[in-house]
Amino acid sequence: MWQVGQRAMQRRARRWTAAIVIGALVTALGAPASARAETRSLGENYGLGLIAGLGTIVYFPLKMVYSTIGGLVGGLTFLVTLGDESTANAVWQPTLGGSYVLTPDMIAGQDSVEFVGGPPSGEKTRPSRGQWPE
Repeated sequence: MWQVGQRAMQRRARRWTAAIVIGALVTALGAPASARAETRSLGENYGLGLIAGLGTIVYFPLKMVYSTIGGLVGGLTFLVTLGDESTANAVWQPTLGGSYVLTPDMIAGQDSVEFVGGPPSGEKTRPSRGQWPE
């Protein structure tokens, strides 16, 4: 019988993990979404899901810090403006809106990652400088 030490098992586990992550990256980034077929293979789905999950581990805490600070600043804005909800919403909407987790479609480029939220639906955005409102 072969006895495998704990360090050797850890090295093998790290190698397998690295191989899976590299394979997932190659699968996800291999071709642009427009060049690929509508349906993905099982390996592609697995790779994209793995990358989305690992990416969310980093992305979610950053988004939570951003939204928490935005929520507090929006609350202070609401208090300072004596209850002007539209001014507070101008802070809350970009910071509290947007994506909180990454999905395989976002990783594949078929869906957009929105770190900053947009205006509420049905509300027009302000025109930028030099543009006339429609």
